[in-house]
Amino acid sequence: MSAQAALSAAEQKCLRLLSVRERSSGELLKRLEEDGFDAGLAWSLVERLVDSGLVDDERFCRLYVQGKRRQGWGTRRIANQLRTYSIDINDYPALMAEHSPEDELAHALDILERYRGRAKDAYAGRYRYLASKGFAPDIISQTLRHWLAENRES
Repeated sequence: MSAQAALSAAEQKCLRLLSVRERSSGELLKRLEEDGFDAGLAWSLVERLVDSGLVDDERFCRLYVQGKRRQGWGTRRIANQLRTYSIDINDYPALMAEHSPEDELAHALDILERYRGRAKDAYAGRYRYLASKGFAPDIISQTLRHWLAENRES
């Protein structure tokens, strides 16, 4: 395959992927390399897509975070998953600043309302539930302290 044909095929592949949903630059690079495209060609194409605005890692990150928070995910789980898309959440401090520890605590309390488990140890069951959602241990502990205080008053 000629260089021009390879570039055209790679470009079509990226445009198809981008027509389905937002993608990170790292995700596109990985997909192109998995499909056998030359790494140099993949890098130059993805760089061109970034320069044109078709690919924007910050936009991808923002949309991903918003979607996963609506699904009940905690910040740790979101950050871990973003790494699979070659995104380091710490590269976007403004995005992280949008979610203060107080916001994360309120989010965890909202998520805890959905818990319908039947664990013999109610505290441990709730702890595992919040941990599975990706909340940090300190947020889980604070959330469960609030939960315990509310349930003692009831």
